[in-house]
Amino acid sequence: MEPHRKGLPAAAEPPARLNATQLGQKLGLSARKMNLRLAACGLQGRNEREEWELTDAGREYAEAVPFSRNGHAAYQLLWRPEVLGVLEDAARSSAISVGLG
Repeated sequence: MEPHRKGLPAAAEPPARLNATQLGQKLGLSARKMNLRLAACGLQGRNEREEWELTDAGREYAEAVPFSRNGHAAYQLLWRPEVLGVLEDAARSSAISVGLG
């Protein structure tokens, strides 16, 4: 497979792959607190159905991926690891006060 891989173009950006629970684990936060931190940084917000959705700023670091579970269809926000740097910078600058732990 490796010879074929060399012929493929490199991805423009790494795939988004971490949900809020996984991000929170990296910073020692619950998924709830991580979602609040992401919202406080302006990366996501609640829609009219009270589901998290990406803001324009959040689209730079994540993608909304469709999923369904137990008959419920929605979008799961999956984040690229680079968002951790944004969150840490915001926490250091005290730009956010919600969900810091």
